[in-house]
Amino acid sequence: MPPNAPQITHLAYANGVIIFTSGGKRSLKLVMHQLENYQNVLDKGSTSTRVASFVQPKATGNIIQRIKEVTGYKHSEFPITYLGCPLYVGRQKIAFFSDMISKLVKKATGWQGKLLSIGRKATLIR
Repeated sequence: MPPNAPQITHLAYANGVIIFTSGGKRSLKLVMHQLENYQNVLDKGSTSTRVASFVQPKATGNIIQRIKEVTGYKHSEFPITYLGCPLYVGRQKIAFFSDMISKLVKKATGWQGKLLSIGRKATLIR
């Protein structure tokens, strides 16, 4: 994140949250403090099973280690899928979108069958 950006920012939808930060120790501690506050408001027994940290591809091992020490979260690599859409760093690659495209093709194929008359379905089966 740029130096003049907020210390933390986020994307949230339903029960999923992605938090963006500069990765500095102060920012990471602020994120952890806010997550602890949020957890205290929720049921104490509920914990997230899909928690990980992601950094830009050029990040050094020191940065990854610092994030791991402050947060306790495992490090994962991009691309990831959030709400069915790929999140990635860098250039778009067709491979990032292949799952989404195959799901759309599958749905479209199903819709085509529903639009056919009985005679046309019989011809298609033959």
